[in-house]
Amino acid sequence: MYKILIVDDESIEREGISFLIEKYKLPLEVAQATNGKTALEYMRTHPVDILLTDVKMPQMDGLELARHTFEKYPDVRILVFSAYGEFEFAKKAMAAQAVSYLLKPIEVDEFQRVMAQILAQCDELAEKKKDEQQRGEEYRQQLLFRLVTGTGLGKAHITEEWFSGQTLCLLHVQTENDYFATNEDAFCQMLKDCTKYKFEYINTYPDEAFVLFYSKYDLSDRLGDKLKGIQEKLRQNGCEASLLLGIDFTGLENISARAQALSRIRNELYEAPDALLLEKEIGESVSYYAEAIEKLRAEVQAALNEHHPEIFLSTVQRLIQQLGQNCSLSKMYMYHVLYDLLAQMYRAYGIQDRNEIGRGINRVLSCNTAAAMCGVLEEIMASLQGTPEPQTEDSSAIIRQVQKIVDAEYGEPLSLEYIAEKVYITPSYLSYIFKQMTGQNLIKYITDLRMYKARRMVADGNLKISQIARNCGYDNPSYFNKLFKNYFGVTPRQYREGERDESIV
Repeated sequence: MYKILIVDDESIEREGISFLIEKYKLPLEVAQATNGKTALEYMRTHPVDILLTDVKMPQMDGLELARHTFEKYPDVRILVFSAYGEFEFAKKAMAAQAVSYLLKPIEVDEFQRVMAQILAQCDELAEKKKDEQQRGEEYRQQLLFRLVTGTGLGKAHITEEWFSGQTLCLLHVQTENDYFATNEDAFCQMLKDCTKYKFEYINTYPDEAFVLFYSKYDLSDRLGDKLKGIQEKLRQNGCEASLLLGIDFTGLENISARAQALSRIRNELYEAPDALLLEKEIGESVSYYAEAIEKLRAEVQAALNEHHPEIFLSTVQRLIQQLGQNCSLSKMYMYHVLYDLLAQMYRAYGIQDRNEIGRGINRVLSCNTAAAMCGVLEEIMASLQGTPEPQTEDSSAIIRQVQKIVDAEYGEPLSLEYIAEKVYITPSYLSYIFKQMTGQNLIKYITDLRMYKARRMVADGNLKISQIARNCGYDNPSYFNKLFKNYFGVTPRQYREGERDESIV
């Protein structure tokens, strides 16, 4: 439906044209004005697609109105009609960028012909605007993806003036499964329902996304209260998710640094699958905290490797006390530090029963004091004294085994649970050590491998794009296309046809 503004100082003429529009069911919403001056005032506050104006009117005639309209609103289609059919009027009308010229009294057939022509032009213009908007949105998404991932950035990319004068805030969402591969629209609707703020959704991996909120006002304090609602809606949709909200900042050029800051927090501290984390509460203690813990963990490992139970237990006690000193994430970080510790102990003594390891960690976490935790660990250590000589297993060996599985089966629907079962450890422990050893989570590793395998297949040109998607483990071709474009700047088809984004590195 388009809007047409009919301008004539004679009401009977305006009503006559309105009658024809209604009679022939033209897709037009009609507005009226009595002269050029009131018409211009109307267009200042109301969008108009077609201007149909008489020539001879008081205050401002139709030709002057046409000239002003073309200068200020070049997309408006202009049609001039008048009882004065002289050639000079027609020439002046065309000079004012009128698309056509009708004589009074209007002939019905001619009116229908001209209106059909103008409506076709409106359709063409609307389609052009839609394409431009889509290209603009695609470029915007590409730029934001590169900013949060730090890939392929050049100076030209950060000269855009988006979000000028706005407060910005990044939310990082990590899911337990590949939620974003099939639920992007549902997730964006959740954000709208829960926050009411403007945002940009930036998918990075099937299990990970960033959300860039922007507003004239401060955001992090207001958004912090909304996280529980987002998390609850995700849980209702069968998705456990960890949400990490950053601090407020300004400027497009700072998005990359803020995204890296959130990634460092993810890497340095482990949190629960359903954690709600605020960067402002974690503060600058994160790096120091993680370094102190890792130093003690190294001492514990050394005592275990050298078979010194007394040193081992005293160091564990210091480790637990250190964990308890930090109020941010200490419980869940402790869970994985202790799980890692117990798993190493059991493997050192040749025990790989996941149920037994699980019982051990549950016993430790049921304790309320560091002394009680150390008591449980002492009991477990004592129970292991009669087992065969310890045989230590390096975590790197497990990671190499995982990488071999992924390399061989990247085209299958790989999951954390499936791979963990293949290497005889729990999914949470696998996720933890993989991130510790490689600096990235397992889903990212799998996705990176699949994308670069896909690029090679696309370049070879022997398979259909849909087949390549399936060969790389993606049943959803549209999501595969989106991931490919995020990685390489163009769609698989464009890449095959020789288009390249040279700024992708």
